[in-house]
Amino acid sequence: MMGRENKNQENLPSQKGMKSCAVNENGGAQKKSRSRRKQKNGAGLQRLAMLVFLAVFALSLWRLSEILIGYYTAISSYDDIAAHMGQETAPAPPRTEMSEEKRESDKEQKKDQENQKPADSPAQSETDPAGNTNSQQPVRLTVPDFTYLTEINSEVVGWIQIPGTKINYPIVQGSDNEYYLTHTFSGTENSSGAIFLDCAISAGLEDKNPIIYGHNLKSGAMFSRLNRYARREFWDANPYLYITTPQGQRLYQIFSAYQTDAGADIYYFGFGSDDVFQEYLDRIRSYSLYDAGISVTSEDSIITLSTCANDTDQRFVVHAKRIQN
Repeated sequence: MMGRENKNQENLPSQKGMKSCAVNENGGAQKKSRSRRKQKNGAGLQRLAMLVFLAVFALSLWRLSEILIGYYTAISSYDDIAAHMGQETAPAPPRTEMSEEKRESDKEQKKDQENQKPADSPAQSETDPAGNTNSQQPVRLTVPDFTYLTEINSEVVGWIQIPGTKINYPIVQGSDNEYYLTHTFSGTENSSGAIFLDCAISAGLEDKNPIIYGHNLKSGAMFSRLNRYARREFWDANPYLYITTPQGQRLYQIFSAYQTDAGADIYYFGFGSDDVFQEYLDRIRSYSLYDAGISVTSEDSIITLSTCANDTDQRFVVHAKRIQN
């Protein structure tokens, strides 16, 4: 009997085993509960991250659309102004004679550029608003109506056009060099700004070195195209610019172009003597990316155009010599 009793007891689960099973069951339930909580927390974090992403994306899209609308508004405004101007056909600017030494030097430079030029190199010139594609052909020029322009903005001082580019704008001169960074010719607040003459130049466009500023925009508007003068082939195709004032039209020929710091020693005007001016002319010629073979002396008048360089906080500067009044 004793043996049978013991045998039966062996077939029964012990209290310790039952407790262990209970503990395992409870532990498993707790683990499942914690797993569910983790899943819920993970899903919540994913939803939060998605909401943050969508908010940032929407904000970026709104900001981009705002910029694009601003560009379009400014371009439309300047197109409307240009539509009110007259047009005339001018003969092709004269070709500048160059020395045999300069001609041979240019041949060597062109050979080097052809060897280095990528297959998808952009065109040498573009069609400007007047339909010009090359400065060696007769050019269509804008004839500004200064009465009309003054009614829009009394600070207008002239008009600039570079055949073979899209640069074809009125020039203003304000009381500071800040306002027209964020306001168009019409006075509308817009990041495209306006083309403006340095406010400190009391002689205006009659100075020996008027300095004119304009933005470099992704849209290609304003002074963006100045950066293309970093390429010799573009420079050779488009070496002239026109400045028109109420007193008449002036033709300039580009003799220097380069990239420099915003605080460089090139933003000078109102020179005290011919010697100081000549020293300045020699210096800016030495900075040029290419030798244009054009002599410039203190008896000449020049003009300086400045914009932001591409993808940097530096400036791209173009200097041109007046060759016709």
